[in-house]
Amino acid sequence: MPVNVVNNVHFNPSAVVPAIVGASSDGAYFIDQQGSPRLFVCEDNWSMLCDGGAPGTYTTIWNSYFTNRKAQGYTAVEVSWCSYPNAQAAMTFNTGQDWDGAYPFATTMDPTTAANSTFWARRDLFFSTAASFGFTVVMNITTPSLDMSPTPAAQKTWSTAQWQAFGTFIGNRYKTTPNILWIFGDDYFGGIDSNLSAFLTNLRAAGDTHLVSIQNFQEATSRQDISSLTKDPLAFDVHAQYEWGYSYNVSYDVVEKAQLYTPTVSDDVQGPVPPVWGDGFYIASGVDSGQTDVRLERQMIWWALSSGACGFSTGDNDIWIGGATWPNAVTSKTFYTAVMPAITTAFANLPNWWKLAPDTSSALVTAGRGTHASAIASGGGGTPYTANTDAYVTASRTPDTGSGSSLAVVYCAKAMNITIDQTKMASGYTVTWIDPVSGATSAGTPGSTYNSATAKGNNSAGDPDWVLVLKA
Repeated sequence: MPVNVVNNVHFNPSAVVPAIVGASSDGAYFIDQQGSPRLFVCEDNWSMLCDGGAPGTYTTIWNSYFTNRKAQGYTAVEVSWCSYPNAQAAMTFNTGQDWDGAYPFATTMDPTTAANSTFWARRDLFFSTAASFGFTVVMNITTPSLDMSPTPAAQKTWSTAQWQAFGTFIGNRYKTTPNILWIFGDDYFGGIDSNLSAFLTNLRAAGDTHLVSIQNFQEATSRQDISSLTKDPLAFDVHAQYEWGYSYNVSYDVVEKAQLYTPTVSDDVQGPVPPVWGDGFYIASGVDSGQTDVRLERQMIWWALSSGACGFSTGDNDIWIGGATWPNAVTSKTFYTAVMPAITTAFANLPNWWKLAPDTSSALVTAGRGTHASAIASGGGGTPYTANTDAYVTASRTPDTGSGSSLAVVYCAKAMNITIDQTKMASGYTVTWIDPVSGATSAGTPGSTYNSATAKGNNSAGDPDWVLVLKA
């Protein structure tokens, strides 16, 4: 049997379920164990691991979750490595221990002491269970709410020696586990960058080669403040190997800026990295009001994908906070059972979707695009875009190697009437309309203008938005 090596992990590709294990050789998109592109479809489910036994038997809950989310098109989940303080969360504990009181180390949260085998065996099982369903775990290794005041997460007060010990421990334990993406921060404004770097140095010294990134403050990617366009606003940003876009504004803005980012001389990666729309306004009411407009959530996803994102992550206030009832929300909402599978299937089946780059110069869509929505300075306040009035036409296309692009994806949340430069597409291209709600397709007629109102009218949800695909 042939054996592949990705991130220095050896495995038989025929014996594993495909999952995201790294980035392509050019750094532009995520790949699976066989080097094939894989769409990043993630959910922020912070307490799923540390509070997994609160709603019932944790192994049953985990298997049910992955079974259902896989059917809905998901390929990844973001979790916290331990419990953490958050006034909104319903976790059993919030100072590092699991639902049954098990701490990670012999001296509770001190990584310079012996590991608690019960605590870490659960993490081992979580990774292997996720892998069996083709899921990658985006492990927040610094916990969310790292800077929360007045009771910050325990790691905020760790010494450099503790961070180094933790990096060595994590690296030694998980360097051969393929389905991991590490992420630091979450609403992170800096303050312990040197300790995060100390952790990373020891993680790498232990042989761990998984991709790392950081979730900075709102209105930022992992390497850029998207409001001021300041590069590497926090010292740790130079280490990011994938872009986690965090914005309460329209999703296309953060994705476009992530795609157009040019590295500084200090950045570890001197080229593109996979960009994702990683965080924004969560679905459901009850926590910071929440977003009840699932149409807007659908639009956010299509805005991101049609702007060249390698994927996205959703969040739900009925799920991430934990508690006894969150597993029910996975299958009780039509958005997850019907809309998500339609979106992910329709997009992932497009040939060369992973090569899409945003048409920010309007070389393809030459008229009728409208303008970007006015930015909301959400900052630490978390003020979201909710107007749902944006009529900007997002567009992306694959590189033109001399005879035109082989794929273009165009989307508008409202009815669109656009003009395109047909010479930017390869000759003989076909036109397909995709219903952004159901994924149903219908043929269109190639030409220089496209009017969704006259060609299609409303989609299956009674809304005016449509996805236009040009494909050669």
